[in-house]
Amino acid sequence: MADSGGGGGGGGAGGKRTKDMTPWEFYEHIGSPKLVCAPMVNASELPFRMLTRRYGADLCYTPMFHSRLFSEDAAYRAMAFTTCPEDRPLFVQFCGNEPATLVAAGRHVQDRCDAVDLNLGCPQGIAKRGHYGSFLLEEWDLLRDIVSAMVRELDVPVTVKIRLLPRMEDTLQLCRVLLGAGAKLLTVHGRTREEKKDKVRACRWHEIAQVRAAFPDVPVFANGGIEFYGDIPRCLKATGCDGVMSSEALLENPALFADNKRLLRPAAAAAIEARRRLFAEREAQRDKDTRLTAKKCGNCGKVGVMPRACRKCHAVFYCNKKCYLKHWKSVHKEQCPGKSAACREEEARKRK
Repeated sequence: MADSGGGGGGGGAGGKRTKDMTPWEFYEHIGSPKLVCAPMVNASELPFRMLTRRYGADLCYTPMFHSRLFSEDAAYRAMAFTTCPEDRPLFVQFCGNEPATLVAAGRHVQDRCDAVDLNLGCPQGIAKRGHYGSFLLEEWDLLRDIVSAMVRELDVPVTVKIRLLPRMEDTLQLCRVLLGAGAKLLTVHGRTREEKKDKVRACRWHEIAQVRAAFPDVPVFANGGIEFYGDIPRCLKATGCDGVMSSEALLENPALFADNKRLLRPAAAAAIEARRRLFAEREAQRDKDTRLTAKKCGNCGKVGVMPRACRKCHAVFYCNKKCYLKHWKSVHKEQCPGKSAACREEEARKRK
């Protein structure tokens, strides 16, 4: 296993241990990071972390480790966690629901990282079965015990990554519990536990902003809603946060934080640019979607909510399938703005 050199709890200016620093002193001690590589299972291992650092990441998290396995199984530790002197600043993330187990896991890494992070954001079914991650968000007494024990027993600062609760008042109270127990930094994902996979909604930056405003004495990172480099300054402005954490966008483009497509292979840069244009077009089309607006059918004249739309240009003016097929074949097929010029030329050649 590669080692990282000096201990993570080493002193800063004046020999002060990082765990004894204020949250802002600690944040400045690790370089005031703005661009953060998120903890990603089976993704944010050492090679990927070093790649993102090469292209601008200021801070990296390890993947989420299972605290019980990590504390008990030396083979699991050796396989899961590797680092090197250049892999700093580094936060190591654990999941679990037992204070003693999380402390034991943290002791194995505290000399090779800058902080230990508690995962309270994982929304997956395995987290529900294991009773960890976002399924602990409502258990404030347990969370107070966990964070207090980690802060008391570990030699490095303790940070926490959370998701929003359905009520903003509960989210703020959760943050008070965590910060009151000694957490030095918060990362807030702007979605609830239920908003995952096909139920994902837009990231609520305005609610992250409320957390940021409510706790000015602690650094806060925003997580969620980042697709492209241009989203980063928008997120920082909208939330007022001290850093932005990215996961899926960074997996797709490890040079996301560099905003320099010349550093990528031409094919990769072209694919990223094409995806950006497609995303922008879909957003614009979504604003024009009028399928639930009552209007007159362009074919038969009936007025109502039109369920039929052209698959190419999304124009909506058919009251039923019969109208749709008739109007498509008789008029719209030739006039559709969604058809390319090459397609029209090909159809013209066939008619000749």
